[in-house]
Amino acid sequence: MLIQRRLLGSLREALQTERLVLVSGPPRSGKTVFAEQLVRSGPGGLLLDARSPGIAAALAEPVLCLELLAAAMKTEAPVRLFGARLLVLDNADEEIARAAAAFVAATGPGKPLPPGAAASPEAQSAAAPLPEAAKRLRLVLVGARFPEEVPGRRLELGGLTLPEVGRGSRAGHWLRGGFPEAYGAASDQAALAWLRRYADSVAEERFARAGLPWAPGRTRALLSMLAEAHGAPLNENAAARSLGVSRPTIVRSVRALERAGLVSFLPALPEPAEAPGSAPAGGPGAAAATPAANAAAAPPTAAGKRLVRAPALYLRDSGLLHALLGIQGAEGLLGSARLAASWEGYAIEQCRAVLPAGVESARRRSQDGAGLELVLHRAGRPLLGAAIRWSRAGEPSRGARIAAREIGAESNWLVLPEGDERRLECGFSVAGLGRFLEIVAGL
Repeated sequence: MLIQRRLLGSLREALQTERLVLVSGPPRSGKTVFAEQLVRSGPGGLLLDARSPGIAAALAEPVLCLELLAAAMKTEAPVRLFGARLLVLDNADEEIARAAAAFVAATGPGKPLPPGAAASPEAQSAAAPLPEAAKRLRLVLVGARFPEEVPGRRLELGGLTLPEVGRGSRAGHWLRGGFPEAYGAASDQAALAWLRRYADSVAEERFARAGLPWAPGRTRALLSMLAEAHGAPLNENAAARSLGVSRPTIVRSVRALERAGLVSFLPALPEPAEAPGSAPAGGPGAAAATPAANAAAAPPTAAGKRLVRAPALYLRDSGLLHALLGIQGAEGLLGSARLAASWEGYAIEQCRAVLPAGVESARRRSQDGAGLELVLHRAGRPLLGAAIRWSRAGEPSRGARIAAREIGAESNWLVLPEGDERRLECGFSVAGLGRFLEIVAGL
């Protein structure tokens, strides 16, 4: 079953103004299939594996790059020689990203091709269109991660989202998560078994790349601790003591998993007095690990309560969370003590996947646990507050109502698994997750 990825629309829009677009995502998130969908979605596209010999060298020489395209496209009947307007490089790495950026810079507006551009037979056959072919060529790189210094529009491809699989598939999507191999597995048990193997292999590979001293057994122990911390700030000191390593080792390890796309952090909502960009960083080590330190740094609310300033940790994929918690299927999930935390993280990740440009996500939480699980804001101005609950009906808690009054968002919502949109007397509106994602996408 091939599911069309919604990111294609954002990518096509980006290509209207950008010559280099970088698409990154976690391992096994369907990046190669996405690249194939992009090339098939319109004429003039060519897909190459960036690991093929000579790709980086070809990008360093615009004429050589066009010759490479000419040779590849002779086998592509629907596309004429030098008719490519889009080159998609799958499995791109840092070297390819830097070479692609140099190619775009060398063939930008007003920059002629080097002397001798028409020396080769392929170039001579192209004659006049050759220089223009280099200037109009757009590049899309698809890979795991790219250097921050490389210019270009950046897009992220995560797992399959609820809008992509359809509202009717919510229960299975929540249980199995969005990794295509897990979502499409023959059974729930097969999906969760695959996710456990996936978590171990990706974590061990990322730790080894970062030079972190993790044995396989301790890798799984760390992953299990992160699953237990899901939805709350990570106590790095306690994790370090439990695993017999230093706190900096925990911080570096969690950052490696964050870069791999396995975990994410939801920061606290910036206070009005804070300058834009001064909110705590959304990663490990960004705030003190101990509750006492957090309370000392947190300003009081209007009700005299201290706010939690540390970011909350989430396993990005709900299926991965369930696999690490040892959940075996739908019955195990519904009977789990982590049911509410799982649903909260699932809803938040689905919302973050559809956020419009310029809209950021945060949370509002006091030391006693009251608050809003999700606040969407633009440059610190709250647009929407959401209390996320696993229930069929109900009202937002008193703490959620107080937090909503304090932040002054334009609208406040109670998000449930399903249900019709309606207005509550307390000033909140209620909606099922599917409808709520439509509202978020339209902000």
